[in-house]
Amino acid sequence: REPIRILVKKEELTLEGIKQFFVLIDREEWKFDTLCDLYETLTITQAVIFCNTRRKVDWLTEKMQQRDFTVSHMHGDMEQKQREVIMREFRSGSSRVLITTDLLARGIDVQQVSLVINYDLPTNRENYIH
Repeated sequence: REPIRILVKKEELTLEGIKQFFVLIDREEWKFDTLCDLYETLTITQAVIFCNTRRKVDWLTEKMQQRDFTVSHMHGDMEQKQREVIMREFRSGSSRVLITTDLLARGIDVQQVSLVINYDLPTNRENYIH
């Protein structure tokens, strides 16, 4: 393992209103249960969960729905019209949690988002701070 250090200027460290913290999880298979625990404890207006692959977005969405969490998901394999509907629902607040790929990170600007979770660390370090 060769960790990458991400250095940012202090004034760019976080977006206003969004707290950032890191949770160390030793095994990949423990991440889902940790996410569910976190989700159940927090009071959020809206959240975005970023994954590195479309397949992981689909997998995580299915797992969350199996646990009776209401989530939306979006990635590049979906038709543009479908993605627009999902974003419209998310912006209006009718959808509170959006699971998506980090490739769409730059296109998401929703004022009500109070929590951003990087389920996977982004491959592109510019996408780390959304």
